[in-house]
Amino acid sequence: MSGRRALDLDSLVVSDRFRLFNFTRRDDHVAYLWVLRAMDRLRAVHQVQVDSDQVGAALAELAELYDDVPTLDGNLRSRLDALHDDRVVHRFDDASRAGNLVRYRNRQSVYQFSELGYWAYTAVEDLLEARIQDANLSRLVFSDILEDLKALAAANRAGETEQVYRRLSRLDSVMEDMGRRSAQFHVTLGEIVRSTDTSPDLFLRYKNALLTHMTDFMAELDRYLARLARAVHEVEDTGLGTLLARAAEADERPFMPYAERLDEWERRWAALREWFAAEGDSRAGELR
Repeated sequence: MSGRRALDLDSLVVSDRFRLFNFTRRDDHVAYLWVLRAMDRLRAVHQVQVDSDQVGAALAELAELYDDVPTLDGNLRSRLDALHDDRVVHRFDDASRAGNLVRYRNRQSVYQFSELGYWAYTAVEDLLEARIQDANLSRLVFSDILEDLKALAAANRAGETEQVYRRLSRLDSVMEDMGRRSAQFHVTLGEIVRSTDTSPDLFLRYKNALLTHMTDFMAELDRYLARLARAVHEVEDTGLGTLLARAAEADERPFMPYAERLDEWERRWAALREWFAAEGDSRAGELR
């Protein structure tokens, strides 16, 4: 729904962001992953800037829970510095933490996730958590979308700016999730079809569940598709320009100017419209 902002990045920015994943290509990439997990454990309890001793203590706590936590043999500081070189974390020199002259001369550093570094870390964790069993096309979502579209039209008629923003934001999140599920399901379907040759037993295990799931989804899509298209047009009839202006006005992103927020909400609505009310085949129709 964001309009694929990544397509607008130039090659230098893309290369710079790929650098954030350098830790996944190191020989001891698993050790780096656990260091980041320790930092994330500290972040979860609001310890944002941490030194190597705190990270080491968090790793020890994780080692009590998980057998795979590696022993870093005193190289924790160098690993944190390597993550800093790759811009996954920021490093700050904190003289206040130096308890004596020797520690001061050796530079007592504290570390903090960079914004993009945290995105890179969570992307890796999301990949590691991915399972074929999670793939699904949610048939229950259509009734929620229809309800939100009707509430959005009512809010725009009544001039309720904050309610317009809430409903439009929820629709945006639902459509983002629907697009992700669709893409994931297509890929998983390809894997299952490929397994027909490599593992007939695996294909047969999934076949019946897959056919039932797809039949239920398509029946629900057929039941709602025309109503969703009408609901999209009803929202636009209340004044699309006014609706998007209200959404941009209530959007609380402080570092994005109003004109950019408005432009983004226009793109998001165009993507939603493409799903259900496009002038030809809608994306929902293509999915069917």
